[in-house]
Amino acid sequence: MTSRSFMTPKYASLIGWGHYAPENVVTNDELAKTVDTSDEWIQSRSGIKQRHFVTEDQATSDLCVVAAERALDKAGLDAKDLDLILVATSTPDYLTPPVSSQTRRRGSGMSMKPVSAPHHASRRFQTARLVVISSSS
Repeated sequence: MTSRSFMTPKYASLIGWGHYAPENVVTNDELAKTVDTSDEWIQSRSGIKQRHFVTEDQATSDLCVVAAERALDKAGLDAKDLDLILVATSTPDYLTPPVSSQTRRRGSGMSMKPVSAPHHASRRFQTARLVVISSSS
């Protein structure tokens, strides 16, 4: 009888997560100085009170590296423990190479990891989720 181990389901677990928002905070009142709007108008329609803007020297991959380092720290892992770097964004550094490659290049210990970059702006998170699911099975 042949082994059917390739049919055995495998599961992924979320053991670490990280996020990073740029330190440059812009309130609705600050935005109203440059755009015809008001804090009340924005909050009543969206609930948004402030947003975080990158500085001119920050790229999406810079934000990804900080978030990845925080996720690794929370999981108690090193970059060498990663199997894949997956970045889903609608604001890439460049059209090519993908942000995941830039993140790998800039991140400490991530230089030889495989990368993936789903490319459908309105469906990036769903696509990324499917890639992770299919990669783990």
